[in-house]
Amino acid sequence: MKSTNWAIPLTMGVLVSALVALPHAALAQRKMMPPPVLQIFEEMIKPGHGGQHAMTEAAWPRAFARANVSAYYLAMNSQTGAPRMWFMAPWNSLTELEASDREIEAAPGLSEELDRIGVADAEHTQGYRILVAVLQPDLTYDAIGLDMLDIRYTQVTMFRVR
Repeated sequence: MKSTNWAIPLTMGVLVSALVALPHAALAQRKMMPPPVLQIFEEMIKPGHGGQHAMTEAAWPRAFARANVSAYYLAMNSQTGAPRMWFMAPWNSLTELEASDREIEAAPGLSEELDRIGVADAEHTQGYRILVAVLQPDLTYDAIGLDMLDIRYTQVTMFRVR
């Protein structure tokens, strides 16, 4: 598996539009390092479908809550360029991410409900991709001690190394 280096330079670019949920520990700590593993679900939204897409997206956290699954993520939408949404889930390790996947698979009826929501969501998207980024602190610029709850805009720069 290839890892993607990521950093969060504090400049404008992407607006934090919706805070779905954060782990209680993350809320208790004001200054923290970015998560060691970040899973990013990127959706390319069809033009003119932003509002309808937002209503469909609200079904995901409701499904996780009904199944009593601890799925936390931050939703962001683009302010420039093509309409896109990012849903970012922080993890302490790849093992923790895998355990969450197993928890979702084991929840009775959740996989079927998520499939139904995915079909409805597809009506408003042109495509999607899933990325898993692994933090490399020695390659990260100025990320120590960020006040994550005060950040409203962020710019994400991705480097693809072949």
